[in-house]
Amino acid sequence: MEKVLVHPEFLEKQNAAIKKGLSLCKKPSPQTLSEWADNNFYLSSESSAIEGRWETFPSQKSVMNAISNDDIRIVTLFKSARIGFTKIVAASVGYFAEHKNRNQVIWQPTDTDARDFVSDEIDPMIRDVPVLRKILRGEPDKKGKDNTKHRKAFLGSILDIKGGKSARNYRRLTKDVCYYDELDGFDNDVEGEGAPTSLGDVRITNSSFPKSVRGSTPGIKGDSQIESSLNDADMVFRRYLPCPDCDEFQYLKWSNFNWTNSDPKTTKYACEHCGSLLDYSQFPEMDEKGEWRTEDGIVLDQDDNFTQDGKYVDPPFHAGFIIWAAYSYFTAWSELVAEFLKANAAKKIGDPTKLKSFVNTRLGELWEEENESIEGESLLSRREHYGPEIPGGALLLTAGIDVQDDRLECEVVAWGHGHESWSIEYNLIIGDTSQDPSVNGSVWHRLDDYLLTRFPHETGVTMKIASACIDSGGHRTPLVYKFCAARVRRRVFAIKGMDGQGKPLAGRPGKSKKYKASFIPVGVDTAKELIYSRLKVQDHGPGYCHFPAHYDQHYFDMLTAEKCVSKFVRGKRSRAWLLKSAGRRNESLDCRVYAMVALELLNPNFDLVEKHLLPREPEQPKQQEPSAKLRKNIKKRRGGFVNRW
Repeated sequence: MEKVLVHPEFLEKQNAAIKKGLSLCKKPSPQTLSEWADNNFYLSSESSAIEGRWETFPSQKSVMNAISNDDIRIVTLFKSARIGFTKIVAASVGYFAEHKNRNQVIWQPTDTDARDFVSDEIDPMIRDVPVLRKILRGEPDKKGKDNTKHRKAFLGSILDIKGGKSARNYRRLTKDVCYYDELDGFDNDVEGEGAPTSLGDVRITNSSFPKSVRGSTPGIKGDSQIESSLNDADMVFRRYLPCPDCDEFQYLKWSNFNWTNSDPKTTKYACEHCGSLLDYSQFPEMDEKGEWRTEDGIVLDQDDNFTQDGKYVDPPFHAGFIIWAAYSYFTAWSELVAEFLKANAAKKIGDPTKLKSFVNTRLGELWEEENESIEGESLLSRREHYGPEIPGGALLLTAGIDVQDDRLECEVVAWGHGHESWSIEYNLIIGDTSQDPSVNGSVWHRLDDYLLTRFPHETGVTMKIASACIDSGGHRTPLVYKFCAARVRRRVFAIKGMDGQGKPLAGRPGKSKKYKASFIPVGVDTAKELIYSRLKVQDHGPGYCHFPAHYDQHYFDMLTAEKCVSKFVRGKRSRAWLLKSAGRRNESLDCRVYAMVALELLNPNFDLVEKHLLPREPEQPKQQEPSAKLRKNIKKRRGGFVNRW
């Protein structure tokens, strides 16, 4: 029989292909998700602060093993940021693909989030985890039909990664495992077809071992999908830790953290049983001995057994877990206190956004919105006798101008440290605003004169308006652009309001194609929230709003003409500012918004402004120094010189 010579390289590739194909027949030893991750998972440089092999922390172990427990159908993680949920999802994907050959789908809030998740987490994981490289159809570094930005085909299973805002992204999928990452970022009603978890979980109903994994930092109370999911759980667990001094178990509460004299370095945790003050350095040892418990005494022990009063109980259909940043190995308790102090200081001067972020992302708690409505009568008591000079604490002037058909309404506001404000003048300039700004005597010409006014200050100096903003989004748009374009160097800006939550107070300059003019986009919802928050500040100082004694009820009615209400837009609840009653005037509120935006554009250093504003003490005349020749004579004569100067 004639021998056939085969090239060694061909034999090597053939054997590798056969081995790869037969690997599906190999039955691996049972592993939990945490065991698999400790053996295989890797923290890639693209998305990890510290690159290297994964090590499961004690607080993560039971959550991960609940995901890999086939008796548990749904897992909900109600969490703060930086707890490791995104990494747990990535590790779960690897585990179910390599260890259990199960089809999976990940939904992110948007298509962009989905693409970023693949780039930051999935692709680096496949590259850096050898067992996943081996089972990927095709080459990890080459794109093809089995390796795209939204789909990964493994031997024995397929992973899809999709955005959650489109209903079609939930169709034509048959899966075993589905994930919802940052569930509170999804629409409550996806294009009118239902909740995302309802649409997604339908995709796993035919699976022998269906699994739905949901995780998110919470949002607003009453409008949180992760809150709703947690409320549906059969068992809800918190992480209980033993006190090193009395050995009693407790879960960590923000109210039990203590510090001295606003110094985060003094942060301690007070044991609720014995009162011992515990340090963050003791946390790892406490966590090592910790366990997950429900309020009614069910314990998920370190061996992942569910027990109550020492007796085993069946695993829940739906398990919920609550955990926050105090359990983090990467955020010291002192850092949490430092963040809180800054956020709380901002809240006191009328900016609640930082505290809201702290509550959601650090404490992992729901934010309860305050009633954003104020009545004008409540502000009448704020009126003070100041003037005609500008008060001493006021350091800078801005103006906001609202445009109507027959008048311009303008408010001049003085600002001090911490954005404490004084309304200086509310002025109506009556006239036809359709006239060209270049016409002498026009309403625009009179506005220009007014913006050049110098106002007397208590220190004896006079102050000019440092910046002004004029609304271009309503009346006389082309004339506003023309007026402002000629006065940009005087920092007179055309602005255009942009509705919607979360928009910056002053965005990047935009360009009107129709009028070929520049404008500043303004987050009017953000501005109104800030103004109403500052109107609630009760004590003189940062954030407080002062008003002069001669302002009447009409001014305050306009300033408080709107209220913030909740409404649903495309299945997602949002907040919107509406007039309290039809036809109510709100010009003074708009003027205050524009004056505040003018200050934001200036971004002043109030310390430097104050230094230049305060009158300087007259310099003392310097004593004349004797000449060099005279100094020489003094030295020679020593005690015989009489100083005649």
